[in-house]
Amino acid sequence: MGFEITPKDIELLTLINRCGAVTNEQAKMIYGAETKLYLKRLVRLSTNHIVSRSGGYVEITEKGSGILNQEKRVRIKKWERPYRAAMAQLIFDLPDWEIEFGTEIKRRIEINRGSKIAAVIRKGGIRYGIYQLLYDDPDQDRIGFVWKDLQELPQDNGCPDRAVIIYRSDTAIKTMFEKVKACEPTMNEILLVHSNTSLTLLDRYHGTEFTSLLLQRFPGLTHSHRKLAQYKYKDDYVCVQAFHDAVAMKYLHNYYNGFGHKSEGRLVNIVCTDNTSKYLRELFPHAKFHIISDDLTRFKPVPRTILRPSLLTATKQ
Repeated sequence: MGFEITPKDIELLTLINRCGAVTNEQAKMIYGAETKLYLKRLVRLSTNHIVSRSGGYVEITEKGSGILNQEKRVRIKKWERPYRAAMAQLIFDLPDWEIEFGTEIKRRIEINRGSKIAAVIRKGGIRYGIYQLLYDDPDQDRIGFVWKDLQELPQDNGCPDRAVIIYRSDTAIKTMFEKVKACEPTMNEILLVHSNTSLTLLDRYHGTEFTSLLLQRFPGLTHSHRKLAQYKYKDDYVCVQAFHDAVAMKYLHNYYNGFGHKSEGRLVNIVCTDNTSKYLRELFPHAKFHIISDDLTRFKPVPRTILRPSLLTATKQ
């Protein structure tokens, strides 16, 4: 009896064909975690030269791509596997979002083939381009490539008007902020998210439960229609920095260091996590801080202790 391809096999092959590689654990999520079926299927697919397996990653072969009737498959280098698999995780973390991987968007529209964009995610009218900084100590040139991408992305054909930059070293936060501060960004948001953070939080960030939580803390909260803060509460501003948003940080910096605060005198309430608060307190010592839990589900007491200066000491101007 010949080897038969199952619907779950097709689901796995389709994902790998789109993104380049998945982990064994991601394959397990497709087949179901209750049994070792996924391992049996991977062995059969590998034995029949439909996928290749190495170092905990699964890739598709030409034969596998042919089964899908696809003319092209994503070809990747060995060092790319973890980063491709990290993008594949978006399928599992953001099931209600439309995911388009970097190679797919480059095939669909005319953008620079050397673009660093790793994926585009969409939900309703929200569109984010996803970028990955690949090194623990990224230098300004690598971040400069990402910044150039963000400035040059077309504003049509479903291209993103917001960005998520996944970083490994905290130095990326200050470097990107300095880039954004120096000129007018074309993006509405540039969120800097640590590589250890699941992007499931991005879904919560845009969810009704998170909005309800903000309304509990700030009854009567309304949209501000200002770039420095998303909301107004009575006569004050409320700036949500659950992730470091370099765009809001730029305009909030301008507000405090220009004529904005002197003329308006409005208090700025910054909603952030313990981690994001460290740099923000240095940048905006006159703001009022509200600390939210890392999973964005509850407000926490604000620590009374003064945080020690971090690596990201703000540049005084």
